[in-house]
Amino acid sequence: MRRLLDVEGLSVSYAGAPALHDISLVVAEGYVTALVGANGAGKTTTLRAISNIIRKTGSVVFDGREIGALAPDRIARLGVAHVPSDRGTFRALTVDENLRVPTALSGNRAAERDDRERVLHHFPRLAERLGQRAGTLSGGEQQMLAIARALMLRPRLLMLDEPSFGLAPRVVEEVFAILRRIRDADRMSVLLVEQNLGLALAIADHAVVLDAGRVALAGLPDEAGRLQIVRRVYLGA
Repeated sequence: MRRLLDVEGLSVSYAGAPALHDISLVVAEGYVTALVGANGAGKTTTLRAISNIIRKTGSVVFDGREIGALAPDRIARLGVAHVPSDRGTFRALTVDENLRVPTALSGNRAAERDDRERVLHHFPRLAERLGQRAGTLSGGEQQMLAIARALMLRPRLLMLDEPSFGLAPRVVEEVFAILRRIRDADRMSVLLVEQNLGLALAIADHAVVLDAGRVALAGLPDEAGRLQIVRRVYLGA
């Protein structure tokens, strides 16, 4: 098991109030790590700190390279794709235009076409809506577009923040089925923040539980581990 992302001693404060306390976690190459915990535990803050969107202390090593001081766009170009909870799509642009944004400056049209075809294979519903403005898509389609746009960069690590948020159960099942196919087809590493504990543990190879900004538990989500994680998240035990 090769470490792709190695976070050590990550700490964040907002207006002097600690939000993360010395967080350490690992994402192995080709594996899914679920980051779970109650609301306010620090899950979203952890992803933002890894992407260097917010100020923090500690070490963030990606593929053997320290990236903690790099600009967010540079981190993305190195292969870390961050899909935020608000999805971050350009609502006034069409689906096709959104997909072209990540590769607009590459100048390699052939590669862009190949990537677009590959991404739309995972998301056939988007292929039917290429000319539609993103702001007119359903919530589930917007989530699919956010993930698809991230995949246009051919990332080695996909960081997803609450992909099920605000979606109907049927749509959530569809989105997670697509994520499983992407994981299996591309062996992509994933760091998943998810409010639906059952879904998160079902797809994860490893789980990290945050509690009040600290790592409370980490391990494999086997049968015993799942029970331990559920107790920790919901009962604080």
